Amino acid sequence: MTEPVSVEDFIHDTLKDINSPTESEFSTKISSIRQTVHALDEGLEADRSLLSKSRKYVKGVVSSGLGYADATHSLCDHLENLGQFALEPVDSNGSDLTAGLCQFSVIHRDLANMFKHLMQNLNSILVFPMETFLQGDLKSDLKKPFDKALKEYEYKYDKLKKEKLQTMKESGDYSADKFSAEM
Repeated sequence: MTEPVSVEDFIHDTLKDINSPTESEFSTKISSIRQTVHALDEGLEADRSLLSKSRKYVKGVVSSGLGYADATHSLCDHLENLGQFALEPVDSNGSDLTAGLCQFSVIHRDLANMFKHLMQNLNSILVFPMETFLQGDLKSDLKKPFDKALKEYEYKYDKLKKEKLQTMKESGDYSADKFSAEM
């Protein structure tokens, strides 16, 4: 495989081709440019796939975390109910148990609220930008516009070649070696 074409080389060769198409070597580098574009497009597709999988996993973590926080809230509600049940004056040791259950419930409710907030932040910091990036910036397809531009270039190059050949034949200055050197 040939070495990828750098942006600077591509711009230099393109400007040279625009300024003096008969002296340009751009047409000889088209295959390496095509390979570079296809390699970049494949790399972008791999990045898009990896980012999509990462988004899926992070969304799973967020939904699991939110489910965990909701389950912890339910546990706290039940602990409070159990504490209220222990308040009933059946024996004298119920008050210690009631206070412990209520404190345990309060601590875990606070932890669940913080964890829920953490999951919401994770969603807004990671998932939302990933989705936005995947929907917008990473949607571009390099192959189609390149192939279209390449067809147009080859058409214009062939047209220029025919015109040059016709001009050389009309002036009687045609020779295969001279035509190849100019093209």
